[in-house]
Amino acid sequence: MATILFLGAGATQQLISLQGQRCANFSMSLLNYPFRVINVTLYNPECVYPFQVDPQAISTQDPIDGSPISADIIWTKLLKQLPAQIDILFVIDASLWELAQKIKAIPAYRNTPLVVDLSNQGDIPEALNQADHVFVSSERLFDAAKRQGVSTTSLIRDGVRAHQIDNYFLIKWKARLPRYPWTLSILPESSSAAYEYAITSFGGSLGCLPIDSRAVFLGGDPYVLTKKFKECTFGELNVSRLQTLGVLPESDCAAVTQLCPVFALGDFSGDEHFSITAQALYSQARIVAYRSNFIGFESYLGSERIVLVDNASQFRAALRSALTQTLWRPSRSEAIAFHEQQYSLSAAACFREVPRILLNLLGKS
Repeated sequence: MATILFLGAGATQQLISLQGQRCANFSMSLLNYPFRVINVTLYNPECVYPFQVDPQAISTQDPIDGSPISADIIWTKLLKQLPAQIDILFVIDASLWELAQKIKAIPAYRNTPLVVDLSNQGDIPEALNQADHVFVSSERLFDAAKRQGVSTTSLIRDGVRAHQIDNYFLIKWKARLPRYPWTLSILPESSSAAYEYAITSFGGSLGCLPIDSRAVFLGGDPYVLTKKFKECTFGELNVSRLQTLGVLPESDCAAVTQLCPVFALGDFSGDEHFSITAQALYSQARIVAYRSNFIGFESYLGSERIVLVDNASQFRAALRSALTQTLWRPSRSEAIAFHEQQYSLSAAACFREVPRILLNLLGKS
């Protein structure tokens, strides 16, 4: 059985973020294959915190808490957690490139294949062509890796994790969400740019929504987003038609998504926000989206539930129209095609090539 060490870094909310889900998807794709998975995550990066993402994963040691510690102490503690043999070193955060090189300098791991996922990259390592394989989540990153001379690059979209929703969560969120038709927008990240894009998409005003409807936002900081909407010309009106949920655990997100009548996909790049468009298509909601969100999704167009727009004026008009229509549900003749579409968007489909790629890599090492 081959040992794969996943090495990552992130904030304490990583496990419920897109980055954390991507890491879990990599690990889950290896179930039923001859891999032993070890996950070690450097948080903040003040401490070493190993976590277990699936029944076959091996938890290393208890979390290391306390006050911030030096890089040397982190390295010493990390060394104690490294297994005697690592068959593949899998770096899930490009910022840890130098740390991976430090591990590779240890004689026992010198010939260990190095795999890097660039989905959470900051600066792409200049020596990226030293990696044995690179995974990316978008066409832009694929092109960037190729420009740096990496011939072994695979595009693995994030996909949607199929989630069995407990009735408890549906009842819980039915009580908390608006009683009248509402729209759902997902913020891809907590940044000023993401908030500005969200507001610009609506043209600065939620006046297009019926009085009793709401624009519900999932992700980001509720306080900051509310403040940004309030600072607009129609600030008070915006706040009266706004509901912010912030970052939620996966079970809650799944329930909110299932209850959503209308997905509102703002003016984001489809290449950068593949997972959000995939979630909208995976749901049974009507979809109003800027055309940029469907770059790479052209094969999914044609359904009457999808309306594409090019500007804020069209976006508001389409949302207003969608909120007055009945809930969309696939007809009997559409049901089989819809379920096939759901599978094609799932994490299981998107990550199905990962085990084969890693097995091939082991065969070459």
